[in-house]
Amino acid sequence: MNNNNEPYRCPACGAVLKDWREFSEKSEIDKIKPFECTGFRCGMRWNEEELKQVAENGQNNNMLIDIRNERTKTHGNFNDGAEVFETLTAPITQALNDGQISKTQYYGLTMAMSKVTRILVGDPDEADHWIDGANYLLLGGNINEQG
Repeated sequence: MNNNNEPYRCPACGAVLKDWREFSEKSEIDKIKPFECTGFRCGMRWNEEELKQVAENGQNNNMLIDIRNERTKTHGNFNDGAEVFETLTAPITQALNDGQISKTQYYGLTMAMSKVTRILVGDPDEADHWIDGANYLLLGGNINEQG
């Protein structure tokens, strides 16, 4: 929450940010950049210092450009990613429409494909892409809820 007791918003796209600080189990990236954008296809991560700097300086600063450039190194070009993502998710969407998979499975699969997209168009050696993708598959299969 910011000083106005409102949720932080992503400086890149304006979506509400998920605050991972409240969760007991966190990945390393959750500890370093605990605010994750919930915006469709954005996925940018922020720490509180970055959010405060954006709030103080306004949106018209080089910080956002620097962050986008940094993310492009790990996530790849956004437009290229959109093409790959659509190709990867088309059969998943068809499976949902045909009733072959549940909405939970669909969500897990599409989120995993967003990480596969980052691997294919971005940095394939970025460990977080692989870890996040595996976790989304576990969530989609409800493996996380089994004892």
